[in-house]
Amino acid sequence: MFEVIKKLKMKNFIYLFIAIISLTSCSNNDDDDSTSPSIDTVIGEWEQVSFSVDGVVTPANCDENDVFEFFEDGTYTLDAFDEITTGGDCFVTNYQGIWSNTEGVYYLSITPEGPLTAEGTFSSNNTVVNFTVELGGSVVVITCNRI
Repeated sequence: MFEVIKKLKMKNFIYLFIAIISLTSCSNNDDDDSTSPSIDTVIGEWEQVSFSVDGVVTPANCDENDVFEFFEDGTYTLDAFDEITTGGDCFVTNYQGIWSNTEGVYYLSITPEGPLTAEGTFSSNNTVVNFTVELGGSVVVITCNRI
């Protein structure tokens, strides 16, 4: 009888050992799927909070700030606000374009102005982006906050 109990305990131990090995050898690869593309940091809505030319900040001429929205499909929209008259109401112009990112350099194409190259520098845990653009010999920096 002692032999039978010993064999049962050994069998149970072997089954338990196999079960533990089976459970611990499995891994969940949902978080580390190297075949799925990563989402670019710029994806989402961004509100312009500052605009400077050659280091001189240009005050906004409207109560509303320009809003960029970048989409995963490589398109973006820009709602640009301008004054109708000095100190008067503002109107919005909607632009659409395409964008791409090559090693942190963003290429924006907006109709009808054409292509524009902007270097994006992210800060504050990717909630602030500075787009630096060279236009006509001047350096323009557009600072946006994620909304």
